[in-house]
Parts: sequence; structure tokens; C-alpha cells
Amino acid sequence: MNHDPPNAADPAPDPAPTPPGRPRRLLILEDARARRWVPFSPTRPVSELLFGTVLLRERIEEAAGLPAEAILGAPELAGFSEPGTPPVLQATG
Repeated sequence: MNHDPPNAADPAPDPAPTPPGRPRRLLILEDARARRWVPFSPTRPVSELLFGTVLLRERIEEAAGLPAEAILGAPELAGFSEPGTPPVLQATG
């Protein structure tokens, strides 16, 4: 098994193909593991934290080749709003 970090110069892998006639959507789910990022997680979605010079959400969008439509997160973050941030909705289930 290769444990070497990815080379920053390597292009991102192509996203998985989508069946014809089915739109692709990117929804970011912030589960219980993301909520353990205290003291940050009670005040903003973890995907809206900077990882280096880029938001985690932006890294996910780049890897997926799609813009995030919404962030599904903790109830206390529902309605979180900053310019350029997709809507934050309460995750259920």
C-alpha cells in the first residue's frame, strides 16, 4: 500500500461518471465526526474552515468538479450565512 502524500502537481482524478439523464449534485454532509472539531464547529461549518489558503469546501468542490449546493450540518448551524457560502441546512437522520 502506498502511503506517500499526493503530489500537488498531479491533476485531480476525474469524477465518477454520471448515468445519462441524471444530474450530478454535491451536498456536503458534516457528521458527528465533523462536530468534534471544537471550538470551531459550534460557530461555523467545518467545510468553511481554511485548510492552508483554501477552504475545505473549495477543496471538495475542486475534487468533485462541482459546486456545493448545500452543507448539511448541525442544527445550531442551520441558516449560517457568509458571502459565497452555500446554504447550511439541518442534517436529519
